Amino acid sequence: LSEYSKRENHNINDNSGIFFKLISHAIKDQNQVILRDYYSMSSDSVTDRLVEPVAFNKNFDSIYALEVETKEMKMFKIERIGEVLLTSKVFRYQSLHQPLEQGLFGFSGKSQFTVHLKLTKKAYQLMIEEFPDAKPFTYTKNRNQYFFEGKVPQLPGLARFILGLPGEIKVVEGEELKMYLEEQLEKAKFF
Repeated sequence: LSEYSKRENHNINDNSGIFFKLISHAIKDQNQVILRDYYSMSSDSVTDRLVEPVAFNKNFDSIYALEVETKEMKMFKIERIGEVLLTSKVFRYQSLHQPLEQGLFGFSGKSQFTVHLKLTKKAYQLMIEEFPDAKPFTYTKNRNQYFFEGKVPQLPGLARFILGLPGEIKVVEGEELKMYLEEQLEKAKFF
């Protein structure tokens, strides 16, 4: 709780302190909770989610939880929760509680997309400043060529970074990423 209190002022959602306490109790007591009006970025929908919360991430802005309906471990951002409702239902799927690492670019998941990028100095600096966990996956050739090579669980976070720096990043390897970027560019209609 003390570590959370240090970070609490950084949260945008005014209810995050209340949500943190409710979820902490559910984790300790091993009770399922309902995340009411949860906004999913990937499906662009708002739904209620019955989950078994397992742990908070290191920044205390998300929880790792088993979604009962899908029987999958997922990460839920606290600021996307409308309300937390405690239930009296005890955990039923503890055998499915698996560690879930947050991806380098803010998204988690089981898929692993291999990606190899060539970056300009500007893109390299921004990547290691904005996503410090990505630094071990970067390297330099000839003192002025910068690269990122690694695996990402989902493409939207990395794609947003690439699309935000037009002309600064070249996809050397990663067919799925190339296709995803092309789809996003087709959607880009600003006028």
